[in-house]
Amino acid sequence: MPNTPSHAAEYEMLKTPDRDSQWALPVILNQNNVVLDGYHRLKARQELGAPRVI
Repeated sequence: MPNTPSHAAEYEMLKTPDRDSQWALPVILNQNNVVLDGYHRLKARQELGAPRVI
């Protein structure tokens, strides 16, 4: 994902309280634990200090 202003704004929206429903979407990993989908949700959660859920 390019780091354009619109993408940066969308990423920052993932960290706002009204985006709690985004946390219900899973982060998809392959057998080697490589993120296939949900990288930005995972990164935003890590920046917020959210606990890791397996």
